[in-house]
Amino acid sequence: MKAVTKKKVVKVNNKIKMRLIDRLFVEALLPKIGKDETLICVRDIRKKIVITEEENKRFKVVRNGDNIDWNTQGEKYEKEIEFSELELFFVKKFLKDANEKEAIPEVCLDFYLKNK
Repeated sequence: MKAVTKKKVVKVNNKIKMRLIDRLFVEALLPKIGKDETLICVRDIRKKIVITEEENKRFKVVRNGDNIDWNTQGEKYEKEIEFSELELFFVKKFLKDANEKEAIPEVCLDFYLKNK
């Protein structure tokens, strides 16, 4: 007879609270070229973190070249975003890569420290 063992199922919390600046930062880290598997995941991450038209109107997001501004409500606003395990793996990888390149902006340091 075979011994029956119980497997412990561990639920991974794949939800991250992200401010507007955190979402823009992660979007900037996403590669534009790479392997097909990576780019499919990148596309899915981008869809989840994009600033919506509703958010644009609500927080008066204004894009001026490389600068993006919003009202004070937008500074405090956080959106909880759920990622798949693979998407979360890539987000953490891109954060780690940015840190190794010494490219973490101070305004996103807390986000990096919570999610590295």
